[in-house]
This record gives sequence, structure tokens and C-alpha cells, in this order.
Amino acid sequence: MIKCLIVPLALLAFSACSVEAGGPKDTVDPAVKNQSAFCTTWAKAACNETVVANCNEVDTETCVLHQSAFCQTLVPDIGYSPSQAQDCIDAVKAAYADAALDATEALVVLRLGGACSHLVAGPDRAGEACTADTDCDTTKNYSCVIKGADTTGTCQIPAIQANGAPCDALAMTCGGGAYCDGENCLVKKAKDKTCTYDAMCADGLRCSIPVDSTDGSGTCDDKLASKTACSFDGECATGFCYENTMVCTTKVVLTGADHICDNL
Repeated sequence: MIKCLIVPLALLAFSACSVEAGGPKDTVDPAVKNQSAFCTTWAKAACNETVVANCNEVDTETCVLHQSAFCQTLVPDIGYSPSQAQDCIDAVKAAYADAALDATEALVVLRLGGACSHLVAGPDRAGEACTADTDCDTTKNYSCVIKGADTTGTCQIPAIQANGAPCDALAMTCGGGAYCDGENCLVKKAKDKTCTYDAMCADGLRCSIPVDSTDGSGTCDDKLASKTACSFDGECATGFCYENTMVCTTKVVLTGADHICDNL
């Protein structure tokens, strides 16, 4: 026999046998709930009327189809997290609003940078080896901390160190104006000083290593100016090596001939 405990109306007439079953409600926006939905929403944010016209696309629906497919090459299905997805969508919409991309906007929509850098809970846990931020749980602010000229690092929440402070622990990185020599944060080097990797050189400089260098060293030199041939973003003073022409670029106004429009 099931007995019900009835509390007087003055105490809200609660019946112990009539409690509604059910767990916590899903509060995730369906528009970003998984990678596929997120990429469709991303594409709709990118494919405004000006972008569709400038890229000579057939119509908005076709643009959305192409851009959604491109988004899925950037955002992995396994590991995607919607926790900070809306910030990314807002940034994508703002980047494409005028159908032109500067270096900061290109970083967002082509490299998952800026507001789009916290979409992936990567497979590697804290302290595990990594080669890119997306190997780590970016949704919890872990990134791949790579030391010096190494090509691999470990998943860490970066601990920014002051100039002159130790930087020998795996999570330690140096603040602006300094680089880690393996033990301490040292002031970055001026132009023409000897270097072995870019981080050693002051802002606006890169480590230029001659092809015939016998010891892998070079000198700190100016980053490449706009309209100069380049191979990657870090070489350029503008911060943007445009893939369509492989030259340093300040801003790209989208046209049908642009490589970026191939995915729009």
C-alpha cells in the first residue's frame, strides 16, 4: 500500500506521492548544440548579402552550404563544446559584416582565433603532450604551451611570468617584451642581435635565419612589410599572410577571385 503524506493547504498542500519526475533541463541552444548545428549557424552569420554578392555566389543558401562545410574542417566533431559558441558566432558575423577581413578578423574566421579559440575540449588532459591548442581542453582555458624553438609542448593553463622571473616550469610563459631561455624570462632582443627562433626578438621583429646557417642561428630583423611575399602569418608586420597571393596583407576585400570566397 502506498501512503501519501498530505500537508495542510497553509503549508502549500504538498503531496509526497505526487512529485514530478525528471532531471535538469537542457539549456543548450539547439543552434549550436553540436558541430553540425554550430557550423550551419556560423555559415548563416558569414553569408550576408554583401558577402554573397562580392563572392559571386549563386544565392545565400549555396553560400551557407559551402561555408558550413569549411567550418567543419576547422571545428572537430569529436571534442566540440557549445559553452562559448555564441561568442564565436558573434565574432564571425562582425568579421564578415563589411565583406572584408583584416588580420584580427582573418584570425577568427580562418584560424579559430580570438573569440573562436574556446570551442574544443581536445583529447589531451592537463600536462599531456600537444602540438596545437585544439589538442587541449580550450573550453577550460587550457592551451598548448610550447617552450622556445620546440615543436611540441604540454596542455597547461599558462602562468605568465614577469621579466627576470623563472620560467622553467611547464606552465610558465613570459609576459610581453620577454622570452624564456629555458630558465628565466629575458628581455627580447633588438634588431641585428643573434637569435635562433622568433620569440627571442622584440615585437615587430622576426628571427631571420640564413639557409646556409651552420648552427641554426640568425639575427633579429624587421618583419615583412605589406605586399611582401610570405609563407606564414608570423613573418608579416600586418600579422596576415594572405593565402590567395602569399603576400603580407593589411586587409582583404572579398571578390570572386579570392581564395576565401571558395568557401563562401
